[in-house]
Amino acid sequence: MPVFLETFQRLHLKTSNKEENPIEEVIAYMKANLDKNLTLEDLALHVHMSPSHLSALFRQKTKYSPINLFTSLKIQKASQLLLDEQYNIKTIAASLGYDDPHHFSRVFRNTMGISPKYFKKE
Repeated sequence: MPVFLETFQRLHLKTSNKEENPIEEVIAYMKANLDKNLTLEDLALHVHMSPSHLSALFRQKTKYSPINLFTSLKIQKASQLLLDEQYNIKTIAASLGYDDPHHFSRVFRNTMGISPKYFKKE
């Protein structure tokens, strides 16, 4: 009887860990694809879930929507690149999947509270 219970406990633990693995996998996928414009559908397809289930699970585990976190990761990378004088804003925007540097600037300002141009100067 104890062997049976031990097997059940291991199975339960594996199930619990699997619930977090899709989130970790999605975040790793986001980080590896900062140069792309991924959608919720793309992320869900990557971990074989429905978009609504992924979104609900993601919010439950991280308190953020998948797309908001992806945007934050992009802006975080942009901030690092802006500190390097060899990159201009247009190049940084393009390297992060933004075809329009003005749109990139708006997203950066909405996230950081200052423009990328001002951030680069400071």
